[in-house]
This record gives sequence, C-alpha cells and structure tokens, in this order.
Amino acid sequence: MTTASDLAIPSVLKPLAGRIMDADSHEYTPVNLWEEQFGAVVRPFVEAHENSKMPIRAFVAADDSAVDADSVWNTKFARAPGAFDLSRRLEVMDLTGVNRQLVFPGSIGLYATSFYFRCEAFPDMYRSIGGDRKAYALELISAYNDFCIRSARQSDRLRTVGVALANDVDALYAEVRRMVDGGVRAVWIPSAALPGGLSPAHPRLDPVWDLLQAANAPV
Repeated sequence: MTTASDLAIPSVLKPLAGRIMDADSHEYTPVNLWEEQFGAVVRPFVEAHENSKMPIRAFVAADDSAVDADSVWNTKFARAPGAFDLSRRLEVMDLTGVNRQLVFPGSIGLYATSFYFRCEAFPDMYRSIGGDRKAYALELISAYNDFCIRSARQSDRLRTVGVALANDVDALYAEVRRMVDGGVRAVWIPSAALPGGLSPAHPRLDPVWDLLQAANAPV
C-alpha cells in the first residue's frame, strides 16, 4: 500500500491523495505490440508503419519501467510505466494520488482516426493499405474500442475513452451502445466530424445523447 511518504507528488497535494481526478492521460502502445494488444486486424496498419520516424514506432519490448518518482515524471511515450499495460497504470495512479483517470487514445485509436479523415485526400498516406481505406480505418477504431471495453473491466478507476465515429446515426448509436454496454464510461467524438453526419443538435441524435446521459458518460 502506498503511504503518504511514498507519494510522488508535492507535499501541498498529499492531503488530496486518493481524491485527484486526472482528466487527460493517454494509452501509448508501441507499434511492435499493436497486434498483440488490438488483434490481427491491425497487421496491415503495423506494416504501413515500417519506415515511420514517429516515437510510437520505437521498439519497446514490454511495459516494465520502474514505477517510481523519477520514471513517472520523466519517462515519456511507450517507455513510461503503465503506458500500455493498464494494470501497471493503476500503480502509477496510486503513486501520484490519482483516484480515477480518463485514458484517451494514443495508438491505434488516435492513428486510425487520423487515417480515417485523411485516407481519401492523401493517397500516399499509408499507401500500402488498399481497398476501402475508410472502412478499414473504422475496423481499426472498432478494435480500439474493444480494447477500451476490456480495460474498463479491469478497474472502475480506469476510464478508457472510446472513439465514437461512424458514417451514419444508426451506426454511431450501435457503436456507442456497444461501448456503454461493455462498461466504457467516456467517449470521444473527433471534432473533425459531425456525429453520424449530422449537427450535434439534430433530433435524430437524441437517443445517442440520452444513452450517454443515462450511463453518466462524458463526451
């Protein structure tokens, strides 16, 4: 059990330990572990990143950095403790006095969303991926949401944020319903898209907002 003397936070914050809410953290699985984390569907996306220079492409064998004050505050990206093994993320939260944490996409969920919006206008983006590229991006996002559902079942303290993106209202409702039923308690609607292709104020979206309100799930 973490004691007050063990906490890796300033003394002025220690009385708040166990009540702190972290509203902006990220999952960050390295490319070499995408298939293990998210399933076989991501394999073409892994291959498309073979020559990438982005930090997420750097090989990381395991989420095994020490959970201590130095690593928690100074180690970044996939080498940070708890970056992609969310059971270890709970240890980091204990050390920093955090009760609950919103965990936003940082790997497949984020990169697939970017691909979804750019794949038609930029054919050279991940050009090894052919066929219906937008449909494939949505498959990747669904795989990420599966991960969010699994993670939500690990602990009520982990609020993994699913991606609510679909081509029409019915599909959007179905995916949000699937996430909420699976335990996800926060969703991200990318600002580059109208939800289900409609204004957020459109009456056809009322069932989506009602569903999220009933689940006490922020958007």
